[in-house]
Amino acid sequence: IFDKLTSNIQLNRLNNVILETAAVTRTNGQILLYVNRDSDASSSTLKGFRENVFETMVPAVTLDTYVKEKGLSGIDLIKIDTEGTEPDVLKGMEVRDEKDSTRKASPMRITKEDIIIDTSNMTTEETVEKMLTEYKKKFD
Repeated sequence: IFDKLTSNIQLNRLNNVILETAAVTRTNGQILLYVNRDSDASSSTLKGFRENVFETMVPAVTLDTYVKEKGLSGIDLIKIDTEGTEPDVLKGMEVRDEKDSTRKASPMRITKEDIIIDTSNMTTEETVEKMLTEYKKKFD
């Protein structure tokens, strides 16, 4: 997977992408990664996410640890697609969430205008449909 990502980044001349050989999750250390044998574009730390997989041990890091170790001031945008372990990734962002919600300038807060959608048990197609439906209800 890493080699394919590296090739894709070079092919598209992306100079603002940093590849890391680690799984983002709720704890730091090592974690089993289940790699799909039928597609090199799909893997997860969720056991049973696919039937035909092989297991490999990989480094694991929380987003809070990653931000701190890389000396980043924060995360502006995050897209998570971890084949069923999105809640684990979010659990590893608690320090960032606390800082963002308590800062003096423009604290991050959920407001009554926000649209919150739990997509934990939804397919990509269902997620997009739900987003469009909620958007239409609010803005049409």
